[in-house]
Amino acid sequence: AERAPMPGAAQQAAAAAAPGMESPSQATNASGEAPTAADQRSQELASVRDSKSEARARTPAVESRTRTGGTRKGKRRGESETASAASNDHASSSLGIFWKAAHSSRPLASAAEAASAAQKAARLPRQKHRPLLRRGRRSALTPPKVKRAPADNPWDQEPPKTLPNGKGFEAAPPSTQSEIEEILPPGGKPDKLAQAHWHEDAGVSWYHDGSVWGREQDGHWTWLERSEGRWWLWPSAKDPVLVWHEDHWWWQSRGTWFVLHDGEPWVYRYLNDWQQEGLAHQDGSRMIFEGGRVGVIEPGRGARVYDSDDGAPIEAIEEARMPARNHPSAPSSVTLPR
Repeated sequence: AERAPMPGAAQQAAAAAAPGMESPSQATNASGEAPTAADQRSQELASVRDSKSEARARTPAVESRTRTGGTRKGKRRGESETASAASNDHASSSLGIFWKAAHSSRPLASAAEAASAAQKAARLPRQKHRPLLRRGRRSALTPPKVKRAPADNPWDQEPPKTLPNGKGFEAAPPSTQSEIEEILPPGGKPDKLAQAHWHEDAGVSWYHDGSVWGREQDGHWTWLERSEGRWWLWPSAKDPVLVWHEDHWWWQSRGTWFVLHDGEPWVYRYLNDWQQEGLAHQDGSRMIFEGGRVGVIEPGRGARVYDSDDGAPIEAIEEARMPARNHPSAPSSVTLPR
């Protein structure tokens, strides 16, 4: 965009654009005679008024271009000021990697830079853990708020001896945590039949007896119960009871909440490195959630940022770009009081 001429240079710009036109001092009056002193004075006053009118008309346009970054220099300055202000807004955020990820959607300046970014992402170590998805939820991750679990364990009663097809079986609990994770509560609106009965649903046989549901699939049996508006799961007679919360199975042990993800337990706790609650794995990996995004941080592998709704990758951050974290250290020496 061309820079708007400054008000003081309006007449010079007009003269440069039409060099054949005469200046006010060379013009003649309407009678063809040389202008008198009064005519010249009148022309000077008219010229001053025209200059002021042009100044008033053009000054707002110049200010508007400056504010919106109409020129390239102004645009770069505007972007810099905007980025600086946004950076200050996010400086106090406990999730600095998401601030970086928020700018990853901007188009790169050239195809060469795009290719370079793709090559850099391909060189990153392969990540071990997948993100925990929270479809349709953008709030902070929190464990379930429950008052108490059902008191009676359904494993105290005998499962049915035969399946709906009349075939006998021995009830055996799931063999892996991954199998437990794949269990979903019964869908649809449950009936209210007084007698125990069976339901069939996509290869799963449900034994329905009031609020208690027995589940059989591939020879494995689990008990579920609907209580106080939540689904509860007993994988075996000895395992702790799990509660269905945000499409995942959670359980509590000694006041600490765990969630089953990818066949492994993740503990929900305060993460000192990130100054917020999140999930921690026994290998040192972490998951942090903010604004519809989930960050998976793995020691030595950097971090990946995903959309927490569908798992779409947003940003890959190598270990060298990770924010510095302050770890507490023991004092080198201790002086005890005498």
